[in-house]
Amino acid sequence: MDDLILFVQLVFGFILLIKGADYLVNSSVNIANRLKISKFVVGVLLISLGTSLPELTVSIFASLSEIGGSNDGFILGNIIGSNLSNLLLILGISSFITPLFISQEIFKKGFFIYFFVCVLLVFFTYNDYFNIFSSNSVNNSTNSFSSPSSVSKEINFSFLEGIVLLLFFIFYNFILFKNNSNVDSDSVDKKISVLKNIFIFIFSITALMFGANWLVESSSKIAIDIFKVNKDLVGITIVAVGTSLPEIASSVQSARKKEVDLLMGGIIGSNLLNVLFILTFTILINSGISFRVNLKSDIWINFLSLLPFFLLFFFKKNLSARYGFLLICLYLSYIIFVILRG
Repeated sequence: MDDLILFVQLVFGFILLIKGADYLVNSSVNIANRLKISKFVVGVLLISLGTSLPELTVSIFASLSEIGGSNDGFILGNIIGSNLSNLLLILGISSFITPLFISQEIFKKGFFIYFFVCVLLVFFTYNDYFNIFSSNSVNNSTNSFSSPSSVSKEINFSFLEGIVLLLFFIFYNFILFKNNSNVDSDSVDKKISVLKNIFIFIFSITALMFGANWLVESSSKIAIDIFKVNKDLVGITIVAVGTSLPEIASSVQSARKKEVDLLMGGIIGSNLLNVLFILTFTILINSGISFRVNLKSDIWINFLSLLPFFLLFFFKKNLSARYGFLLICLYLSYIIFVILRG
């Protein structure tokens, strides 16, 4: 009987996930058209926030649970892993449904901005000057400037660097609101008001969260209890992918409906939210954070993951299924690298 309940939960979780994503895309398109806002901007501001709720909740609670403690590395690792999943895995999967074209707006307001944020992360990783303003600077100031080897044992993000990220986050959202337009206002469903579309949007986000949770919980128990799959393998595969299920579902539905701007906005917005809000929140509430030096390679991988998309834009090529397969292979290579590194 318990096994039957698990399979029923699996089916209902899948249905909630698919229908929630469907209504999420429809309501977002209607909100964009009714308010005459660019679909890319709606993706950045609304869909990214809605689909990033699992990572947002986990990271904020991890930050609050042990201020100044050992969760900093977990939070940064979760952010980088989520961002790489968005760019390489989810866009790779979406390209199998429809070719994705990186327009001028998507590049300027999305990829270029995210590139600048990645540059900031790399700069902060190697920069020791700003760390003299952090709460730990009094104790570590001598070590910070005495020898390069002492600095290399850990990486620090200071309180001032958190302020820089926060100011950039505010500035970016201001620019998005100020410079946005939507010329495709004929396709809007005028029978449904903006308020109803917002209600549908909130309902669809809730359905996505419950659907993803039920799907992960039931599939994990089925794999472990019925098929006797190793728990570590379940954690690496089902649970890891499970946190990205809302993004995957909404992106797949956006691709099916040819809403490329909405899809790209959701992905780029989620990545920017992870860095400029979640990481910034962690830095500020801890008055600076420190994490192990081996995460430096992850920060570089995150930065280099943008290279394929810059090549697509400059050569004016679509993100085809073949190119998407390459992105998925790059993501799987990163997962294998993380597993082997331990």
